[in-house]
Amino acid sequence: MERHVEELATRLVHRGHRVTVYCRRHYVDEDSDFKGIKRVVQRTVRQKHLEMIAHTGVSLLDLLTSRKMDVIHFQSVDPGILSFLVKLKARIVVTSHGTAYTQEKWGRTARSLSLLAERFYARVPQARIAVSKTLTEYYGRRYGCDVSYIPNGVSLPGKVRDDRLSAFSLANGEYILFVGRLVRIKGCHHLIEAYRKLDTSKSLAIVGGSSYPSDYVRQLKHHESDRIRFLDFRFGEELRQLIANCYMFAVPSEGEGLSISLLEGMAAARPVVCSDIPENIEVADGCSLPFRCGDVDDLAEKMNHLLNQPHLAKELGEAGREKVRDEYDWEKIVDATECVYSGLLRWKMKVW
Repeated sequence: MERHVEELATRLVHRGHRVTVYCRRHYVDEDSDFKGIKRVVQRTVRQKHLEMIAHTGVSLLDLLTSRKMDVIHFQSVDPGILSFLVKLKARIVVTSHGTAYTQEKWGRTARSLSLLAERFYARVPQARIAVSKTLTEYYGRRYGCDVSYIPNGVSLPGKVRDDRLSAFSLANGEYILFVGRLVRIKGCHHLIEAYRKLDTSKSLAIVGGSSYPSDYVRQLKHHESDRIRFLDFRFGEELRQLIANCYMFAVPSEGEGLSISLLEGMAAARPVVCSDIPENIEVADGCSLPFRCGDVDDLAEKMNHLLNQPHLAKELGEAGREKVRDEYDWEKIVDATECVYSGLLRWKMKVW
Protein backbone atom coordinates (compact mmCIF):
# COMPACT_ATOMS: atom_id res chain seq x y z
CA MET A 1 0.00 0.00 0.00
CA GLU A 2 2.87 2.41 0.82
CA ARG A 3 4.38 1.69 -2.59
CA HIS A 4 1.02 2.33 -4.25
CA VAL A 5 0.71 5.72 -2.52
CA GLU A 6 4.26 6.75 -3.40
CA GLU A 7 3.90 5.86 -7.08
CA LEU A 8 0.50 7.55 -7.36
CA ALA A 9 1.33 10.68 -5.36
CA THR A 10 4.64 11.47 -7.07
CA ARG A 11 3.00 11.28 -10.48
CA LEU A 12 0.10 13.48 -9.38
CA VAL A 13 2.62 16.07 -8.19
CA HIS A 14 4.43 15.87 -11.52
CA ARG A 15 1.12 16.67 -13.22
CA GLY A 16 0.68 19.83 -11.17
CA HIS A 17 -1.48 18.69 -8.26
CA ARG A 18 -0.76 19.61 -4.64
CA VAL A 19 -0.59 16.36 -2.64
CA THR A 20 -0.40 15.92 1.14
CA VAL A 21 0.24 12.51 2.68
CA TYR A 22 -0.26 11.76 6.38
CA CYS A 23 2.54 9.58 7.78
CA ARG A 24 3.18 7.84 11.09
CA ARG A 25 5.93 9.09 13.38
CA HIS A 26 7.77 5.76 13.55
CA TYR A 27 8.02 5.69 9.73
CA VAL A 28 8.95 9.35 9.14
CA ASP A 29 10.81 11.52 11.65
CA GLU A 30 9.45 14.97 10.81
CA ASP A 31 7.27 16.97 8.44
CA SER A 32 9.11 17.40 5.15
CA ASP A 33 8.66 17.31 1.41
CA PHE A 34 9.37 14.10 -0.47
CA LYS A 35 9.59 14.32 -4.25
CA GLY A 36 7.21 17.30 -4.11
CA ILE A 37 4.75 15.57 -1.73
CA LYS A 38 4.00 17.41 1.50
CA ARG A 39 4.32 14.94 4.36
CA VAL A 40 2.47 15.57 7.62
CA VAL A 41 3.74 13.36 10.43
CA GLN A 42 1.39 12.39 13.25
CA ARG A 43 1.98 10.34 16.36
CA THR A 44 -0.07 7.22 16.97
CA VAL A 45 -0.42 4.31 19.37
CA ARG A 46 2.13 1.57 18.71
CA GLN A 47 -0.27 -1.32 19.12
CA LYS A 48 -1.41 -3.70 16.39
CA HIS A 49 -5.15 -3.18 16.83
CA LEU A 50 -5.13 0.56 17.59
CA GLU A 51 -2.31 2.01 15.47
CA MET A 52 -4.22 2.51 12.23
CA ILE A 53 -7.44 3.91 13.67
CA ALA A 54 -5.61 6.21 16.12
CA HIS A 55 -3.43 7.63 13.34
CA THR A 56 -6.47 8.14 11.13
CA GLY A 57 -8.27 9.99 13.92
CA VAL A 58 -5.47 12.47 14.68
CA SER A 59 -4.88 13.01 10.95
CA LEU A 60 -8.53 13.84 10.36
CA LEU A 61 -8.50 16.21 13.33
CA ASP A 62 -5.59 18.04 11.69
CA LEU A 63 -7.49 18.13 8.41
CA LEU A 64 -10.60 19.55 10.05
CA THR A 65 -8.78 22.28 11.95
CA SER A 66 -5.77 23.25 9.85
CA ARG A 67 -6.07 22.45 6.15
CA LYS A 68 -8.21 22.94 3.08
CA MET A 69 -8.47 20.03 0.65
CA ASP A 70 -10.51 19.32 -2.47
CA VAL A 71 -10.27 15.52 -2.21
CA ILE A 72 -9.43 13.29 0.75
CA HIS A 73 -8.33 9.83 -0.36
CA PHE A 74 -8.32 6.96 2.17
CA GLN A 75 -5.97 4.20 1.03
CA SER A 76 -7.75 1.33 2.75
CA VAL A 77 -11.29 0.39 3.69
CA ASP A 78 -10.64 0.11 7.44
CA PRO A 79 -9.54 3.73 8.13
CA GLY A 80 -12.38 4.79 5.86
CA ILE A 81 -14.73 3.95 8.73
CA LEU A 82 -14.00 7.51 9.96
CA SER A 83 -14.51 9.15 6.58
CA PHE A 84 -17.93 10.49 7.60
CA LEU A 85 -16.14 12.94 9.91
CA VAL A 86 -14.75 14.89 6.96
CA LYS A 87 -17.49 14.39 4.40
CA LEU A 88 -18.50 18.04 4.59
CA LYS A 89 -14.86 19.14 4.35
CA ALA A 90 -14.01 17.65 0.93
CA ARG A 91 -14.95 14.97 -1.55
CA ILE A 92 -14.16 11.49 -0.18
CA VAL A 93 -12.50 8.62 -2.09
CA VAL A 94 -11.71 5.25 -0.51
CA THR A 95 -9.59 2.58 -2.20
CA SER A 96 -9.96 -1.08 -1.25
CA HIS A 97 -6.71 -3.05 -1.35
CA GLY A 98 -8.38 -6.19 -0.03
CA THR A 99 -10.70 -7.59 2.62
CA ALA A 100 -8.74 -7.24 5.86
CA TYR A 101 -11.19 -9.23 7.98
CA THR A 102 -10.20 -12.45 6.17
CA GLN A 103 -6.73 -12.33 7.75
CA GLU A 104 -6.18 -14.70 10.66
CA LYS A 105 -4.10 -12.15 12.58
CA TRP A 106 -7.26 -10.26 13.58
CA GLY A 107 -9.47 -11.31 16.47
CA ARG A 108 -13.27 -11.35 16.55
CA THR A 109 -13.67 -7.69 17.55
CA ALA A 110 -11.21 -6.43 14.93
CA ARG A 111 -12.91 -8.50 12.22
CA SER A 112 -16.32 -7.15 13.22
CA LEU A 113 -15.04 -3.58 12.96
CA SER A 114 -13.48 -4.35 9.59
CA LEU A 115 -16.81 -5.67 8.32
CA LEU A 116 -18.49 -2.52 9.63
CA ALA A 117 -15.90 -0.43 7.79
CA GLU A 118 -16.80 -2.32 4.62
CA ARG A 119 -20.43 -1.25 5.03
CA PHE A 120 -19.29 2.36 5.49
CA TYR A 121 -17.18 1.93 2.33
CA ALA A 122 -20.32 1.02 0.41
CA ARG A 123 -22.33 4.02 1.68
CA VAL A 124 -20.22 7.00 2.83
CA PRO A 125 -17.63 7.97 0.15
CA GLN A 126 -18.64 9.82 -2.97
CA ALA A 127 -16.29 7.51 -4.93
CA ARG A 128 -14.95 4.02 -4.36
CA ILE A 129 -11.98 2.32 -6.01
CA ALA A 130 -10.85 -1.32 -5.86
CA VAL A 131 -7.48 -2.57 -7.07
CA SER A 132 -8.74 -5.82 -8.60
CA LYS A 133 -11.68 -6.90 -10.74
CA THR A 134 -12.40 -9.61 -8.17
CA LEU A 135 -12.87 -7.00 -5.43
CA THR A 136 -14.89 -4.73 -7.74
CA GLU A 137 -17.32 -7.55 -8.54
CA TYR A 138 -17.53 -8.57 -4.87
CA TYR A 139 -18.62 -5.10 -3.67
CA GLY A 140 -21.13 -4.74 -6.48
CA ARG A 141 -22.61 -8.16 -5.77
CA ARG A 142 -22.73 -7.83 -1.97
CA TYR A 143 -23.63 -4.16 -1.55
CA GLY A 144 -24.95 -3.06 -4.93
CA CYS A 145 -22.58 -0.08 -4.97
CA ASP A 146 -20.58 1.41 -7.85
CA VAL A 147 -16.84 0.78 -7.58
CA SER A 148 -14.21 1.91 -10.08
CA TYR A 149 -11.62 -0.70 -10.98
CA ILE A 150 -8.16 0.90 -10.91
CA PRO A 151 -5.39 -1.65 -10.38
CA ASN A 152 -2.02 -1.40 -8.74
CA GLY A 153 0.77 -0.70 -11.17
CA VAL A 154 4.44 -1.31 -11.65
CA SER A 155 7.30 0.29 -13.57
CA LEU A 156 9.22 -1.87 -16.01
CA PRO A 157 12.84 -2.05 -14.86
CA GLY A 158 15.68 -1.30 -17.23
CA LYS A 159 18.97 -3.14 -17.03
CA VAL A 160 19.55 -4.19 -13.41
CA ARG A 161 22.93 -5.08 -11.93
CA ASP A 162 23.65 -7.95 -9.55
CA ASP A 163 26.48 -6.54 -7.43
CA ARG A 164 24.34 -6.35 -4.26
CA LEU A 165 23.60 -10.09 -4.23
CA SER A 166 26.91 -11.15 -2.72
CA ALA A 167 25.98 -9.38 0.53
CA PHE A 168 23.20 -11.98 0.91
CA SER A 169 25.38 -14.91 -0.26
CA LEU A 170 23.23 -15.21 -3.39
CA ALA A 171 24.17 -15.52 -7.06
CA ASN A 172 22.37 -14.51 -10.25
CA GLY A 173 19.77 -17.13 -11.20
CA GLU A 174 20.59 -19.37 -8.23
CA TYR A 175 17.68 -18.67 -5.89
CA ILE A 176 13.89 -18.78 -5.63
CA LEU A 177 12.38 -15.55 -4.25
CA PHE A 178 9.46 -14.61 -2.02
CA VAL A 179 8.68 -10.93 -1.33
CA GLY A 180 5.94 -9.92 1.07
CA ARG A 181 4.81 -9.38 4.63
CA LEU A 182 5.37 -12.39 6.87
CA VAL A 183 1.76 -12.98 7.81
CA ARG A 184 -0.08 -16.27 7.42
CA ILE A 185 -2.32 -15.12 4.57
CA LYS A 186 0.76 -14.61 2.36
CA GLY A 187 1.43 -18.37 2.50
CA CYS A 188 5.16 -18.30 3.12
CA HIS A 189 4.84 -21.46 5.27
CA HIS A 190 3.47 -23.33 2.24
CA LEU A 191 6.44 -22.18 0.19
CA ILE A 192 9.00 -23.30 2.76
CA GLU A 193 7.37 -26.71 3.11
CA ALA A 194 7.24 -27.16 -0.67
CA TYR A 195 10.84 -26.01 -1.11
CA ARG A 196 12.03 -28.61 1.39
CA LYS A 197 10.60 -31.29 -0.90
CA LEU A 198 12.76 -30.16 -3.85
CA ASP A 199 16.07 -31.66 -4.90
CA THR A 200 17.81 -28.46 -5.98
CA SER A 201 20.99 -26.54 -5.34
CA LYS A 202 19.12 -23.23 -5.58
CA SER A 203 18.47 -21.29 -2.38
CA LEU A 204 15.16 -19.92 -1.12
CA ALA A 205 15.37 -16.19 -0.32
CA ILE A 206 12.57 -14.68 1.76
CA VAL A 207 12.32 -10.89 1.68
CA GLY A 208 9.93 -9.31 4.15
CA GLY A 209 9.03 -9.06 7.80
CA SER A 210 6.27 -8.11 10.19
CA SER A 211 5.41 -4.82 11.88
CA TYR A 212 5.10 -6.62 15.21
CA PRO A 213 6.76 -9.72 16.72
CA SER A 214 4.61 -12.79 16.12
CA ASP A 215 4.59 -16.52 16.74
CA TYR A 216 4.12 -17.03 13.01
CA VAL A 217 7.39 -15.28 12.14
CA ARG A 218 9.21 -17.19 14.86
CA GLN A 219 7.85 -20.46 13.46
CA LEU A 220 9.02 -19.54 9.95
CA LYS A 221 12.51 -18.63 11.13
CA HIS A 222 12.96 -22.04 12.76
CA HIS A 223 13.61 -23.19 9.17
CA GLU A 224 16.41 -20.68 8.56
CA SER A 225 19.57 -22.31 7.17
CA ASP A 226 22.24 -21.90 4.50
CA ARG A 227 19.57 -22.87 1.95
CA ILE A 228 16.61 -20.90 3.37
CA ARG A 229 17.55 -17.28 3.99
CA PHE A 230 15.50 -14.57 5.65
CA LEU A 231 16.59 -11.14 4.39
CA ASP A 232 14.12 -8.90 6.28
CA PHE A 233 12.59 -5.93 4.43
CA ARG A 234 14.62 -4.68 1.45
CA PHE A 235 14.01 -1.57 -0.61
CA GLY A 236 15.36 0.40 -3.56
CA GLU A 237 18.30 -1.01 -5.48
CA GLU A 238 18.67 -4.05 -3.20
CA LEU A 239 15.08 -5.12 -3.84
CA ARG A 240 15.33 -4.43 -7.57
CA GLN A 241 18.40 -6.63 -7.83
CA LEU A 242 16.88 -9.41 -5.74
CA ILE A 243 13.78 -9.54 -7.96
CA ALA A 244 15.53 -9.11 -11.31
CA ASN A 245 18.11 -11.84 -10.70
CA CYS A 246 16.08 -14.63 -9.11
CA TYR A 247 15.45 -17.84 -11.06
CA MET A 248 11.79 -18.01 -10.01
CA PHE A 249 9.35 -15.72 -8.19
CA ALA A 250 6.87 -17.37 -5.81
CA VAL A 251 3.50 -15.93 -4.70
CA PRO A 252 1.86 -18.58 -2.46
CA SER A 253 -0.74 -16.28 -0.88
CA GLU A 254 -4.11 -17.45 0.39
CA GLY A 255 -5.65 -14.00 -0.17
CA GLU A 256 -4.73 -10.74 -1.92
CA GLY A 257 -6.13 -7.46 -3.12
CA LEU A 258 -3.79 -7.15 -6.06
CA SER A 259 -0.19 -8.08 -5.30
CA ILE A 260 2.37 -5.44 -6.27
CA SER A 261 5.14 -7.97 -5.60
CA LEU A 262 3.54 -10.29 -8.17
CA LEU A 263 3.50 -7.42 -10.67
CA GLU A 264 7.15 -6.65 -9.89
CA GLY A 265 8.17 -10.24 -10.50
CA MET A 266 6.35 -10.23 -13.83
CA ALA A 267 7.77 -6.81 -14.78
CA ALA A 268 11.28 -8.17 -14.26
CA ALA A 269 10.46 -11.04 -16.67
CA ARG A 270 10.82 -13.63 -13.91
CA PRO A 271 8.83 -16.87 -14.21
CA VAL A 272 6.10 -16.90 -11.57
CA VAL A 273 4.54 -19.74 -9.61
CA CYS A 274 1.45 -18.51 -7.78
CA SER A 275 -1.56 -19.78 -5.87
CA ASP A 276 -4.72 -20.09 -7.94
CA ILE A 277 -6.77 -17.57 -5.96
CA PRO A 278 -8.86 -15.33 -8.26
CA GLU A 279 -6.81 -12.19 -7.51
CA ASN A 280 -3.59 -13.88 -8.69
CA ILE A 281 -5.13 -15.58 -11.71
CA GLU A 282 -6.63 -12.24 -12.76
CA VAL A 283 -3.10 -10.85 -13.04
CA ALA A 284 -0.98 -13.83 -14.06
CA ASP A 285 -3.27 -16.04 -16.13
CA GLY A 286 -1.37 -17.37 -19.13
CA CYS A 287 2.03 -16.17 -17.89
CA SER A 288 2.58 -18.21 -14.73
CA LEU A 289 2.32 -21.71 -13.32
CA PRO A 290 -0.58 -21.66 -10.83
CA PHE A 291 -0.91 -24.25 -8.07
CA ARG A 292 -3.90 -25.20 -5.94
CA CYS A 293 -3.99 -22.76 -3.03
CA GLY A 294 -2.63 -24.38 0.14
CA ASP A 295 -1.57 -27.59 -1.68
CA VAL A 296 2.10 -28.01 -0.80
CA ASP A 297 2.62 -31.04 -3.05
CA ASP A 298 1.17 -29.23 -6.06
CA LEU A 299 3.34 -26.19 -5.33
CA ALA A 300 6.46 -28.39 -5.10
CA GLU A 301 5.52 -30.07 -8.39
CA LYS A 302 5.07 -26.73 -10.21
CA MET A 303 8.34 -25.35 -8.80
CA ASN A 304 10.17 -28.50 -9.84
CA HIS A 305 8.69 -28.24 -13.34
CA LEU A 306 10.03 -24.71 -13.74
CA LEU A 307 13.43 -25.73 -12.39
CA ASN A 308 13.64 -28.51 -14.97
CA GLN A 309 12.27 -26.46 -17.88
CA PRO A 310 14.41 -23.31 -18.28
CA HIS A 311 12.95 -22.60 -21.73
CA LEU A 312 9.43 -22.58 -20.27
CA ALA A 313 10.66 -20.36 -17.45
CA LYS A 314 11.99 -17.87 -19.98
CA GLU A 315 8.77 -17.92 -22.02
CA LEU A 316 6.59 -17.31 -18.97
CA GLY A 317 8.84 -14.47 -17.80
CA GLU A 318 8.65 -12.70 -21.15
CA ALA A 319 4.87 -13.16 -21.33
CA GLY A 320 4.48 -11.70 -17.84
CA ARG A 321 6.52 -8.64 -18.71
CA GLU A 322 4.38 -7.99 -21.79
CA LYS A 323 1.16 -8.30 -19.80
CA VAL A 324 2.41 -5.79 -17.23
CA ARG A 325 3.42 -3.39 -20.01
CA ASP A 326 -0.05 -3.60 -21.55
CA GLU A 327 -2.32 -3.57 -18.48
CA TYR A 328 -0.54 -2.25 -15.37
CA ASP A 329 1.25 0.89 -16.48
CA TRP A 330 1.35 3.56 -13.76
CA GLU A 331 0.61 6.45 -16.11
CA LYS A 332 -2.68 4.82 -17.15
CA ILE A 333 -3.52 4.25 -13.50
CA VAL A 334 -2.90 7.90 -12.66
CA ASP A 335 -5.06 8.91 -15.64
CA ALA A 336 -7.93 6.84 -14.23
CA THR A 337 -7.46 8.22 -10.71
CA GLU A 338 -7.44 11.79 -12.00
CA CYS A 339 -10.74 11.07 -13.77
CA VAL A 340 -12.28 9.97 -10.46
CA TYR A 341 -11.09 13.15 -8.73
CA SER A 342 -12.19 15.41 -11.59
CA GLY A 343 -15.64 13.85 -11.69
CA LEU A 344 -16.13 14.53 -7.98
CA LEU A 345 -14.98 18.12 -8.24
CA ARG A 346 -17.26 18.82 -11.20
CA TRP A 347 -20.16 17.39 -9.20
CA LYS A 348 -19.27 19.62 -6.24
CA MET A 349 -19.22 22.71 -8.46
CA LYS A 350 -22.70 21.90 -9.78
CA VAL A 351 -24.09 21.40 -6.28
CA TRP A 352 -22.66 24.54 -4.76
